[in-house]
Amino acid sequence: EEEYEVILIRAPKRYIRETPNPFEFFNENEFKRRFRFSKNSVMFGILPLVEEGLAKISNRGLPVAPVLQLLICLRFYATASFQLVMGDVIQVSQSTISRIIARVSCLIASNINRYIKMPTSDQACSENKRLFEELGRGPGAIGLPSIDGAIDCTHIRLSHTRLQNIDEVYRNRKGYFSLNVQVYK
Repeated sequence: EEEYEVILIRAPKRYIRETPNPFEFFNENEFKRRFRFSKNSVMFGILPLVEEGLAKISNRGLPVAPVLQLLICLRFYATASFQLVMGDVIQVSQSTISRIIARVSCLIASNINRYIKMPTSDQACSENKRLFEELGRGPGAIGLPSIDGAIDCTHIRLSHTRLQNIDEVYRNRKGYFSLNVQVYK
């Protein structure tokens, strides 16, 4: 009979490096520049909407605090950074970043009807149309006629423009050429 020696090798336990608290580390302007919201908006406006859904039931593994999950998602929205890069910065995996973004996005979207309202009555539609028509009034401005309400803007990337000498007009703050398009009803 042969005897075998059993050697147990444990995988090294990963610890998330203690990172500075963004609420303390950044001043108000730096915070807003990175997350597109003020500290108060995040702490007292957005976090209470999603915090319960982000709390982990068990402490298995190394759970990411709800406030940090929210900040990860807001930073992703604000910078359109790669998930792998974001994970490297805060020392979590890309898959964790992906799950956090998906979870926080769903929780924010679940509150859509509380905060996004389109006009439902003829009177509200007329009032919105009037306000949009007055928008941008001034020398040379024509307003925005026949619009009931606006949703949001997005940049549509341009491969090139046919117009010469005004390409820079279409360069956005992220450095690529685009049209800023507003979705409306």
